[in-house]
Amino acid sequence: DGNGTFDTPWMAYTVATNVFAANTYSVVLGVTNLAGESYMRTNAAYVVVSPAVLYVSPSGNNTSPYTNWTMASSTIQPALTLAYDGASVFVGSGSYSIPAELSMSRTLNLIGVGGATNVVVQPSIPWVRNLHIGAGATGYRVEGFTFRNANMPSGDDNYDGGGIYADPGSSGLVQNCIITNNIANKGAGICNRGIMTVRNCLIANNTGQNWAFSAGIGGQWNVGRHFIENCTFVNNWSVWYGGHVGFH
Repeated sequence: DGNGTFDTPWMAYTVATNVFAANTYSVVLGVTNLAGESYMRTNAAYVVVSPAVLYVSPSGNNTSPYTNWTMASSTIQPALTLAYDGASVFVGSGSYSIPAELSMSRTLNLIGVGGATNVVVQPSIPWVRNLHIGAGATGYRVEGFTFRNANMPSGDDNYDGGGIYADPGSSGLVQNCIITNNIANKGAGICNRGIMTVRNCLIANNTGQNWAFSAGIGGQWNVGRHFIENCTFVNNWSVWYGGHVGFH
């Protein structure tokens, strides 16, 4: 725990076992021999102990590991970084302005507790998408958010998916969300290259630009599988084709 005292001595141990509270820990290994030679190695943030539920609220006091509304992180990304596979991140009502995309690389439940009209995520600067779901997120759930106002530049595939972008290898569910007013190349609202079910969502006023196809939901080169259930598409626009939904 970094207090300068060894938690487990070397004698007769090949595996060191300790019990730690939820947090991120560095590991320090120190060895000596009979000649008095020694070596110490530190691996920073090497062990992650995640609570089952983490909280985010604009009024939280940012006390890791964010295990209740009082100790909640006031921004979303620290909770996503600390949460491990199977954990739930509950996000309270508020408007969350992000300077960099939210990155979710594990299998998490990301839940907007106040519902989509009350839990709003939007970039604070251009060229930033709202949410990037990584390949390690298999069986994720994203629910109850508005993702809006991403303004990605025209160009290559790095600028796809202004609302949500999901990597190949990912799989999960996006439901009860509002994806609106995003600008990107392909899949301006949602660009999925994994396996995604989109359910009970409003996808509106997204713009696919340059050589784009699909302003609402899109994929590329047959690497994405989409299941769309009970969604509403309004006023999405694409330079080429697939204004609401397009696959290639």
